[in-house]
Amino acid sequence: MMDIYSDAESKIGKYNRLLLFLVPFIPLLFFSLISVSANSWLFMQVIDVFLLVIYFVSFFKLWQRIKDLKKQV
Repeated sequence: MMDIYSDAESKIGKYNRLLLFLVPFIPLLFFSLISVSANSWLFMQVIDVFLLVIYFVSFFKLWQRIKDLKKQV
């Protein structure tokens, strides 16, 4: 199978588009955490915090990957 995004510049563009897609969900995750905290359902709070941590770790790793690819170019 041939990869469309084989060069570094194409990968940077792909990852930047993915970051732009993910950015609008940040306020939604925070709003979800705040609204669940108001109701104080412990199980839902734990799930929201877990999703928020996964989201930010993924976001940071993607940002690091873009940074590494820019060094290659």
